[in-house]
Amino acid sequence: QSQVVCSVCKCNLSIALCPLLVAPVCGSDSSTYTNECELEKAQCTNQRRIKVLRKGPCCKSPLFTHSHTL
Repeated sequence: QSQVVCSVCKCNLSIALCPLLVAPVCGSDSSTYTNECELEKAQCTNQRRIKVLRKGPCCKSPLFTHSHTL
């Protein structure tokens, strides 16, 4: 019998609990994230690759479009 292994991203606890650090980054999806942790969380949640294009907000999106709220 062969076993099928599914490759699914599972968000770990350290990503789920991002710090409240405000250090905006621009993602390859043209969204501005509060920090790199929030970008990684969005990447995992959306099951797609998002890279940091640059430090600082994206030019064409509102600041902090993906912020974590308590």
